[in-house]
Amino acid sequence: MQRQHIIGALLVASTLLVGGCGVRNPNEQEELSYRKAGIQYMEKGNYESAAKTFQRALDCANGRVSDIEKDICFYKAQSLAQMGSYEKAEEVYNALINLEPGNATAYLQRGNLQGMQGKFNAAAKDYKEAIANDGKNFNLYIAIYRNYIAAGGTRSVAENYLEQALMLKEESGEDALNKGKIYYLFKDYENAKQCLSKAENEGSDEAQLYMARVYEANGEKEQAYGIYKSYDQKHKKDGFAKMRLIQLILQQKEYEKALSYIEEAKGLVSEEENRNLMEWEIVALERLGKKKEAKAKLMMYVQQYPEDKKAKREMAFLNYTMKE
Repeated sequence: MQRQHIIGALLVASTLLVGGCGVRNPNEQEELSYRKAGIQYMEKGNYESAAKTFQRALDCANGRVSDIEKDICFYKAQSLAQMGSYEKAEEVYNALINLEPGNATAYLQRGNLQGMQGKFNAAAKDYKEAIANDGKNFNLYIAIYRNYIAAGGTRSVAENYLEQALMLKEESGEDALNKGKIYYLFKDYENAKQCLSKAENEGSDEAQLYMARVYEANGEKEQAYGIYKSYDQKHKKDGFAKMRLIQLILQQKEYEKALSYIEEAKGLVSEEENRNLMEWEIVALERLGKKKEAKAKLMMYVQQYPEDKKAKREMAFLNYTMKE
């Protein structure tokens, strides 16, 4: 019944979409609240609860379909896919495509779903449709590349999508940024620097961040550190830059400085990245000889991630070394 409800709502809404424009959904706040809760479930890896919560959000729409409902459908389909409910996820994407045949994102995500199942021919067909509908979008090609590789597809096939993107006309600083990203993926660091420099000259902060990544990947750690630090000073809430800074600082064995950045990064990153922060904090404390503090942090880590056997062994070792 739940599957029929969502698909039926999407298909029927094709006649309601125009007439419903500008009409406020009286349950919108409740709908957005469920959406937020669903995303939180996804971040914790609880995809079953996420899918159910996104459905509750859709139930609040009462048959209306706006960009909000489409967005929630994408989240629900992703949750279903992560659960392994591929058929149900595909039905959501099918409904979105039937509702809006030119929806490149729906084709992209359905292609990703096919790739997850090893159906690369089917994925290629959907990617072709996505490109037909949004072929000037550099980020589309990059997304296809990343997802194709993540699904275990052939690298040469994935790289063909990047090569198609490099053939696009460069018309703006944003285009230069995206070409820089693609050259970075190809490990062509000189061309990446040239494109990113163009984008930086047009005021792109993201280009500055990618320039740091290029220097880091090319083994130019000092230059990368300087750029990350400069970027971080302007973007204190950017968790990615702090994570890269922490790793470089740890490599330089500046553990006190690393602890300072770790504290700043807390609350700015995903749950998986927060786990990394906890691990790095323990390492820094141990290297500084602060065994009691390290043990306390390690105890917290083990309680939060009891499946980590390595951490348990480290706890046993710390207990042994701290015996009087």
